[in-house]
Amino acid sequence: MSHLAHLKSLTSVGSCCPNADIQFKTIAEGYTPSKETAVAIALAARLTLPEARDFLSIAGYALSDSLPADIVHAACFRNHIYGREQVQALLEEFAG
Repeated sequence: MSHLAHLKSLTSVGSCCPNADIQFKTIAEGYTPSKETAVAIALAARLTLPEARDFLSIAGYALSDSLPADIVHAACFRNHIYGREQVQALLEEFAG
């Protein structure tokens, strides 16, 4: 998680978590987030697609080219769409 903070020059991981609607207490040393949580943190930190791919790989995940939700998430990173409501609307529209 500290790698993410360094990537975007955040003062702490907690500074991006309110945007992801994630409770800071769930982000702790040694904690492995779910893929959904890792994507939410990457979106909240406004990572680019390459940064998001790097961050997700640190957490042990990857964006798939065949899963509809992952395709939507990749498009959001690529097109700098970071708003929770916008992302959710796109997921509902394209990933069912």
